Amino acid sequence: MLTENMVKPSSWVETEIKISKVRQLYLFKFTDKLQQRLDELFDKNNNKQRVIITIARDPIDSISSYLAIHHGVADIFLTIQRITDYVLMYAFLCENADYVIDFNDLVTYPEPVVKKILSLLNIDKNEYSLFNRGHISKFKNYVPSSKSLKNYDNSLLDNLDTDLCYFYYNKLLEKKIIL
Repeated sequence: MLTENMVKPSSWVETEIKISKVRQLYLFKFTDKLQQRLDELFDKNNNKQRVIITIARDPIDSISSYLAIHHGVADIFLTIQRITDYVLMYAFLCENADYVIDFNDLVTYPEPVVKKILSLLNIDKNEYSLFNRGHISKFKNYVPSSKSLKNYDNSLLDNLDTDLCYFYYNKLLEKKIIL
């Protein structure tokens, strides 16, 4: 059985995609590190080389959680940047994800979701013990839900256009695994 290093895609968005304003347009550029990771996913003819599994989460919850955990009080530019990041990442995932997990399914039914993914990846569930199922030490700033943070405020997005976020979110959910 081959194991690959897993990279949390949201970490790419935070550090590996740079957005700059040129006149009235926002342009994005991948850093060399992210481009190298993408090159590992795709060959020179743009053929996918790895299976991509992702978790789809409601845009307002996802963006609000990110802002609460990483930035506390967010300014309008940072909020708009996170919306743009979300759209870029979900547009990519709509085209390239092999398996999509609905965040709500994962929270509500964790064991069946994990069993389904193992089955789809042809991993024997009896070998599942190879994965860490015991106590995982938590990071110093761990919280079970960012919604419990005093900085969590999903109203930050009330007056902003999140229609494109929801377009890609719903498009991605069309590919979700059925339990």
